[in-house]
Amino acid sequence: MALQSPREFRRTAASFFNDLRNDGSHLSAMANPPELPRSTAYRHRRTLLMFAAATVLIVAGGFLLHHFEPNETSWYPKCPLHEMTGLHCPGCGTTRAVWAILHGDVTTAIRMNPLVVLGSPVVLGLIWRERRRGRTGQRTTATLSWTILVVLIGYFIARNVPSPTRSWFAPPSPTTSVKDAPEEN
Repeated sequence: MALQSPREFRRTAASFFNDLRNDGSHLSAMANPPELPRSTAYRHRRTLLMFAAATVLIVAGGFLLHHFEPNETSWYPKCPLHEMTGLHCPGCGTTRAVWAILHGDVTTAIRMNPLVVLGSPVVLGLIWRERRRGRTGQRTTATLSWTILVVLIGYFIARNVPSPTRSWFAPPSPTTSVKDAPEEN
């Protein structure tokens, strides 16, 4: 149901209560109650609150990750796919990559998960562009979603061929410290 203007809302509510008093047709109106109008200020406050909450979570997560190295601390979550099958998902190595970035080691971060390190800024920029196009009334397409899906599937395959331990895109073994990860030649 589309949002109503305040005037339309008052009319709908008045007819609802008139029906309630008169003929009992309020039962059908109860199935589809009128929506309350939401002001622009409410939407801006909600957006600001969500942005603030996300910022606090990111900063707190970054603080924890900066102070606790992933391979030396056992409470970081492990990848369920890798734990069960030994295959590397597109996200395997991301925690160690972010740890390396927080410590200024971009080379190690790229070795841990090149798609996340190199692709995240591009994907975030494209998502921002699509959202902006949608807000200005321009036509948006599902091309971005399909492209991301195809890239993730291709990256999943590339990480595990010829084998999960010998692929160019596979992260180093998590048993070695991020600090001590060997350089590839």
